[in-house]
Amino acid sequence: MASVYRRTLKDKSTGQIYSYWIVSYFKDKKRLTKSAGKSKAVALRMKRRIEAELQIGKFDFLNQPENVSIDVSISVFLSQMKPLRRPGSYARLRGGLAHLQRFLGERLAGVQLVKQLSKAHFVEYQSWRRADPITPNGRAGSPKVKYPAFRTINNELSVCRTWLNWAVTAGHLTENPLSGFQKLKTTDSKPRRVLSREELARLFKASEEIEKRLPGRVGQTLAWRFLAHTGLRIGELIHLQWDDIDFRRKVIKIQRKPDWDPKTYGREVPFTPGAGEVLRTLRKGAGGGDSWVFLTGRGKPYRENKSRDWIIACAKQAGIKDVRGPHDLRHTFITLALTEFNIPVPAVQKIVGHSRLATTQVYLHPTTEFIHSAAQKFEL
Repeated sequence: MASVYRRTLKDKSTGQIYSYWIVSYFKDKKRLTKSAGKSKAVALRMKRRIEAELQIGKFDFLNQPENVSIDVSISVFLSQMKPLRRPGSYARLRGGLAHLQRFLGERLAGVQLVKQLSKAHFVEYQSWRRADPITPNGRAGSPKVKYPAFRTINNELSVCRTWLNWAVTAGHLTENPLSGFQKLKTTDSKPRRVLSREELARLFKASEEIEKRLPGRVGQTLAWRFLAHTGLRIGELIHLQWDDIDFRRKVIKIQRKPDWDPKTYGREVPFTPGAGEVLRTLRKGAGGGDSWVFLTGRGKPYRENKSRDWIIACAKQAGIKDVRGPHDLRHTFITLALTEFNIPVPAVQKIVGHSRLATTQVYLHPTTEFIHSAAQKFEL
């Protein structure tokens, strides 16, 4: 195991005090140290990475890396990635590789070693996954039978490519068989769902009616309104605490928590009038608590999967089709900000936390309401 501590030094000539963080660990019965700079967060990430690297040394295959089995290689890869990845990112790695292992067990039982994998195997994997039935939302027993979207299969192959790149550096094989591999054309991808103002009103009304019947869901309408007024990701809303709210400056601070990191980077999101109204309502006691801003009617923090089920139920009661989750409210906020409120693209990028400007520019498509409104203004 590794440990982290801070070292303080004093400059004798100027009297200025400097401090920096050190990561200490043992390797081959020798104590080693590495400087991590001034940030404790960087030191903790370095500590996790070193512990993962030390863990890999416990496996015997290092003596014969070219003969490592697929299962062992994947196991070590995941053990190394777990402390370095966010929970959602790690879950995608684990899930994608689990599909590959299932495919090999069903179709290619004779392929046991990493070095035996070839490009032809992954072409066969594509065909196998396209015919591999799934149930909507992972619900067993559903009468509807669906198949993985091409985008899903491409994402799984990206996970496999990440593992195989790591395997090349570990000496398990000499070349990644997925290098230059052609992806499936994602013609089956669903368009982003952007709700109209009228649909938003119906969604909020249906949500309030559900709250009256189900006390455990009291407060969900405020959550939906807040997402629509801020463009936050559902994970950012779930981990929002009152310390993150600056009422004086009217900003929401998206920042790291001990058990959670933002998807892209920390940022400040300015209040809209609607968002400020939601926060003031929660602060007065209609919801929220001492720590978490958003709590369910039972006083518990929200969960992403439950939030998805709840908003789909609200949309269904309101007669709104094709709502797939709270993220649709983020799509709605970004689209309206760009096409109807004419907020500059770089400003929207900073507000919603996109790491690339091109990601925000994708939303520069006008809504149906906006198109009809513009048409009414046209006169010769």
